[in-house]
Amino acid sequence: MRHQYQSITHLLDRWLPDYADQLTASKTENKIRARILVGLFFSCMIIVGASLLLFLLLQILTDRNFTMAIIILFTAGAVLALQTFMFYKLANIGASAIIFSMTFFGATLAVMIATGGWNSPTRLLFFCSPMISFLVDGRREGLYIAALVLIAGLIMFIAQKIGWQFFQVIDGRNGDIVEIIIWVISINIMVTCLAVYDAILHDFSRHVIPKK
Repeated sequence: MRHQYQSITHLLDRWLPDYADQLTASKTENKIRARILVGLFFSCMIIVGASLLLFLLLQILTDRNFTMAIIILFTAGAVLALQTFMFYKLANIGASAIIFSMTFFGATLAVMIATGGWNSPTRLLFFCSPMISFLVDGRREGLYIAALVLIAGLIMFIAQKIGWQFFQVIDGRNGDIVEIIIWVISINIMVTCLAVYDAILHDFSRHVIPKK
């Protein structure tokens, strides 16, 4: 198990931006945050890429129309690639963390509104945004995003109850398929966040806490 933790942290360290190596001991928190960002960037790339490939195959092999899902995933991939580029070139881990956190929140909120509001199959992804904010940008940002998620969810719930009609860009026949895929994506994001955090915490405690 210890070797497994070390392998994960060593893999993350190999992909840290060059300026992360120049952080002093007083900025250990930023280096941990950089590791988390690297883990999330790569896991999100894999998730988005696999989902895009799956929807492309469904578009080709079935008689259903997944054009909107393909467009959303392609856009998400482009935005993720841009954020990754900025992370390596911006030389500011804090700014990169805020950008990633706010972009994830804003994108999932927009997709949720465009796919049915309170009844959107993408609702689970929206619930992942506070956890990501806590990990990459700390307690204050996490609480802020959690409050926004709570308020946005309550507004959408009330709007549904009073008969407000949200957009619905998903073909009704595809709702179940999209919901299953979003379920798998959400679980993978949560597991990735917790696994990366657990590995970094274990590595940090191994180096900082003296052995008895």
